Amino acid sequence: MGRTVGVGLVLGMVLQAAVAAAGSGDRLVSPVRLAVAGKGTLLVSDYRQKAVLVIDDRSLAVRRRLAVTGRPLAVGWAAGRLYVGNETTGLVEVYNEGGKLLTRFGETGAVPSDLAVDAGSGAVFVVDSAARLVRVYDGAGNILRFIGGPAADNRLYRPTGIVLDEAGQQVLVSDFGSPEAGIAPRVMVYDYAGAFRRLIPGTVNSGMLGSISLFSRPQGMALDGRGHLYLVDSLLGQVLVLDLQSGALVKTIGSFGTAPGELQLPLDVIIDGDGADLLVTNNRSGRIERFYGGAL
Repeated sequence: MGRTVGVGLVLGMVLQAAVAAAGSGDRLVSPVRLAVAGKGTLLVSDYRQKAVLVIDDRSLAVRRRLAVTGRPLAVGWAAGRLYVGNETTGLVEVYNEGGKLLTRFGETGAVPSDLAVDAGSGAVFVVDSAARLVRVYDGAGNILRFIGGPAADNRLYRPTGIVLDEAGQQVLVSDFGSPEAGIAPRVMVYDYAGAFRRLIPGTVNSGMLGSISLFSRPQGMALDGRGHLYLVDSLLGQVLVLDLQSGALVKTIGSFGTAPGELQLPLDVIIDGDGADLLVTNNRSGRIERFYGGAL
C-alpha cells in the first residue's frame, strides 16, 4: 500500500564499529519515542536499555547515554530541559542539559506513553495510557487541567501518542479506540483548553465497498506546518501522511519488514531540523530509519 520514499539509514549498521569499541550501551535496542534537542541533535528513549540516547541528527551516531531508573517511554525537550516519561514510576522526570535530575511530577501508576511541551507557555502535555486521558502541567509540574476523560463526546479509549499544533493551539492524540465499544482507531483533536473539536477517523466509508481501514494501531505523530499529519501505524509498519483538515490519505511511507527502509513495530516519527527527512523509531529492529525527502 503506497510507496517508500527514500532509503532507510540503519542505526545498527552505522554504529557497528563504535559498538565493538565502546560497548553495547552505544547502540539502540528498543527505541520508543523521538525528540529534537536543538539543531543536529536527537533524543530517543530506549525501553529495554533503560536509557535515553543522545544521537547525532545526520550520522545517527550515539553521542551520549543517560541512564534512567526504570523503563523510559515518552521523551521531550524544551528550554534546555529533558523530559522523560518513566513507565516504572509513572512520573515525568526532568533533567538539565548535563543530565542532572531536577524534579519529578505526575501520578504514581500512570503510563506516560508520550508527551509534548508547548514552547510558548512551557506547558507539558502528558498522555496517560492507563488513565485514558492527557494531563497538562505547568513548567513547575503543577496540574493545570485534563484532556479527554469519561464524557462520551471526548472520550479516549487507548491513547498512545500526542503532537501539538502550536500555531492553531490544538492537541492531537492518537487513540486505538475500542473494538468492544464499536469505536474504530482515530486521532482526536482538542483545543488547548481541552474542548473536543473533531476527530480524524481511521476508517472511511467507500460506499458499496463499505468501510476501509486507513490505520489500525496509531502511535507517534508529527506535523510539518504545511497542513500534513505524519502518523505511525505500528501494525502496518508504515507512516501515513494525512491531510490535517480532511483526514484524507496523501501517501504512505515505508512498508512492513526487516530490511533497511522497512518497519517492524514503528512507534514514533519526527521531521528533521531541515524539514526534509523523516526519522522513525523501528522498535523490533532496534534502529532508526531515515527516509530522505519523506516530508512533503
